[in-house]
Amino acid sequence: MPHIEQVYWLTETMQSLTYLVRGIHTSEYLHTCLMKVTLSQPWLQSLITRYEPLIAKWMIKLGKLTHVDYTIEELNDLAKPLFPQTFKVDVPVGKGVFTILEGEIDIPRRENNVHVQLLSSLDIDAVGNPLYRAHVLIVIHIAPQYDVEHKTVFIKDMTLESIRLIQDEYSLLNDSRQLLDLVLPRGVQNLITGTFKSALGIVTAGSSDLASDYLHIYLSGSKQKVLDYHKPQLTKLIEELKQDPELIYEMDESDWQEKLFRQYGKQVVVEEGCVRFKF
Repeated sequence: MPHIEQVYWLTETMQSLTYLVRGIHTSEYLHTCLMKVTLSQPWLQSLITRYEPLIAKWMIKLGKLTHVDYTIEELNDLAKPLFPQTFKVDVPVGKGVFTILEGEIDIPRRENNVHVQLLSSLDIDAVGNPLYRAHVLIVIHIAPQYDVEHKTVFIKDMTLESIRLIQDEYSLLNDSRQLLDLVLPRGVQNLITGTFKSALGIVTAGSSDLASDYLHIYLSGSKQKVLDYHKPQLTKLIEELKQDPELIYEMDESDWQEKLFRQYGKQVVVEEGCVRFKF
């Protein structure tokens, strides 16, 4: 037979659940009630774990468990495995790579969408040497939605707020001689007697106008002008993330909490500073 102390804790558990039935409407309280006795009385752990899904289902049917919240901290933990992500950037000369290094999630209290800051890098190389390298901060707003039929959470709306250059120590090439040193091998340079544009035509197979105009952006010495040139392509890459299969999440039947949402979930919204899964 259980000791008197064990009976006392079991009674307290039942009282906590009774209070929950009378009017507490958040899943956090249920978890607190159950964990309170579990931590103090290990012998109840298996019992509580075994019946927690049943209790939660009962509370949903009674209308007392109305939603489950994901906090900003939990969302940031979930997002960490998604980064880094790397994308190819088309450039007239050399090769370009855009990398989303990390993301930080925030939800302003009165907003109905998720704010995401993406720390990124834009790297452009020619003949294995850097032409341009800079850090970029991208801010987007995301509104999630739940597909009841397919049991998936996906991005309903995504708005790009800004693409901003972060001032750093990476340097830009700022004269034609330096650019030529990178674009053309030294031996080829010694054979060239024409203008910079004609020399560039050798390495660009005659399509020198576009390449020359592009490299002249570098000669301005402005990192911002180079970033502005690539903004349309970066914007397209960000917008295409909305359709990324990795950002469409299907509720897992093997997880009892997600299985419950598959059965009773109605919508996913952003409110009160969290992402709320509503039953």
